[in-house]
Amino acid sequence: MSIGSTIRIANLSKAFRPFLGTMFAMASAAGGVPPALAAQPELAPCTGEILASVASEDVAKALGAPAGLAGTIHGFPTEDHRVTAVMSVRADNDFFNARQINLISQNDSVTELLGTLKRNDGVCVRGSVAAFGNDQIHVNVTEIAVLDLQNDPYPDLPPYEYRGPTAESLPPSGKLVGRIHAAAPGMLLVEVVDRVMPLVVRNPASIPDGLHRFDTVEFAYEKANSTGSPVHLVLNESMNPPIKVTDSIRARNGQKTRVVGYLALFPRSPLISRDTYAINVDQNGIQTSYTLVNFENPEIFEKLQRALEQAWKSDTSKISRGRNYFLNGRVSVAIEGKLNMVSPSQANPQIIVDDFNALKIESVE
Repeated sequence: MSIGSTIRIANLSKAFRPFLGTMFAMASAAGGVPPALAAQPELAPCTGEILASVASEDVAKALGAPAGLAGTIHGFPTEDHRVTAVMSVRADNDFFNARQINLISQNDSVTELLGTLKRNDGVCVRGSVAAFGNDQIHVNVTEIAVLDLQNDPYPDLPPYEYRGPTAESLPPSGKLVGRIHAAAPGMLLVEVVDRVMPLVVRNPASIPDGLHRFDTVEFAYEKANSTGSPVHLVLNESMNPPIKVTDSIRARNGQKTRVVGYLALFPRSPLISRDTYAINVDQNGIQTSYTLVNFENPEIFEKLQRALEQAWKSDTSKISRGRNYFLNGRVSVAIEGKLNMVSPSQANPQIIVDDFNALKIESVE
């Protein structure tokens, strides 16, 4: 496989092969190759030996091994991708046995390459774990190589513009409404509008019982005494309560639900073998994409996906970038079904659709 004619692609990770299937062979890059990719360091082939676990010690061992550590780019906490990237790593050939780690570097060639990457790009890194004092691993990257580039079906679209508060715009303390992105010991990751912010929690008892990914919360915060990026917040535990759930998505699991929104596209990637369509809903400024599924009847699922694909392709005159998806402003979709949100590993909430005729698609002028 080649991407352009000037870029060397490292050997595909052995750890990736069991769950990537044919996706690397399907990948392609539209347009030219960024100079940083063409000039990436000549590493020995990155084989990414299968991790025994995603525990910190196993991740650290892989980072220092000749094979390096293979993973996919999960996202970027700031607009400047050179500052830091979040990478997903997996163990034991298990797609759901995953962990996110932060990539940072003082090496100019590494940061330049990070600046060219996108979500779902496959990379191999070498380096060491920086001792940041919490469960979130930060890796000081000394070498990086690209394994695969995420396909971009609309390369000419401008970059996504974030709307959420920045370190400069946030007051030193106050209250915010956000959505739980992930949880780790001593820390929550909270989406505030469209920015994922680390929220340090000193007292675990402050976290509401049963807190789940995609729950909406209101919380009191103080800005951490840190000059780093992205902005880190600290839960203000002097408030009573410091954090409360205003909408529990887990509590609504299995309930009949109707959602209406614009049609969204998650393009095929090294981790998703096909284009996936969803309904994107704006809920008080926070975007939620609901995927449509039927676990019992694959025929209904295929009919849903074909109908959404046809609707997407019927009018592409108003396509825009979301944070990690594309949005079609010409197609409105409504559906009724049962909400399914059972695992923190789910990328998005799902609507279980038993009746294909419940799908309603309309053109928007």
